[in-house]
Amino acid sequence: MLKPTKHLQIDKSLIYLASQILRQVEKNTIIEFNVLCDHLKKKYSNESKFLEISPLIVPSLDLLYILGLIEYYEKTDSFAFCGGLCK
Repeated sequence: MLKPTKHLQIDKSLIYLASQILRQVEKNTIIEFNVLCDHLKKKYSNESKFLEISPLIVPSLDLLYILGLIEYYEKTDSFAFCGGLCK
């Protein structure tokens, strides 16, 4: 959910997940999608928690891409941090 309400669990929101993804992409500079998903599985150690946030992974990546914070490389299925300097 993009627009927060008082009942929203912060750790299951799109903006929180986007911040977690951005933190990993910044840390690794370039990260493959599978590695990113593995990191998120570790963060949400419970499988049911990961299944709850998994539908938000692609929209979170879309948000970061639209904001110009990441780039996607199709050949390697990876993301790179560009800090708002993307084309």
